[in-house]
Amino acid sequence: MERMDDLEYREITHSLRDQIIADKSWGNAGEHIRLGPDCFSICAFVGEDLVGFISAFRRPLPPPLADLSEAFINIIVVRPSYQRRGIGSSLLQRTVQWARQHRLYQVSAWSTEDRIEAIGLWRKAGFGFRRQEFEVEGRKGYGFWVVLPLSHD
Repeated sequence: MERMDDLEYREITHSLRDQIIADKSWGNAGEHIRLGPDCFSICAFVGEDLVGFISAFRRPLPPPLADLSEAFINIIVVRPSYQRRGIGSSLLQRTVQWARQHRLYQVSAWSTEDRIEAIGLWRKAGFGFRRQEFEVEGRKGYGFWVVLPLSHD
């Protein structure tokens, strides 16, 4: 795997999110970016080229664990031509670091079975998996809830 040494990470602002949403090469991924005080949203640039981004937000766990919160990754995406270069791993590591700094209990996300590249990313980062079947508009499929418990020594 070739690593990218010339990466620059930037916080996603409202104007940058609007640019991502307007850039149809990202599909609707930009619509999943969350901004605000309980959110962590950053992007990776190579020069002036946006090559990937991640967005997570703090949310409480359901009762009886409502006193605990997790970082839920709402979107992580890397342009196909930049995959397998450590960009997704770096975005994920930065998000886990943010969750630890905010003393969140765990980091979680959802990944569908067709996102093979994402499944490898989650495995490499130490996330656990739970398969979940679903049906949307008559289409059946399955995906995985992925979770990384965090220790707070």
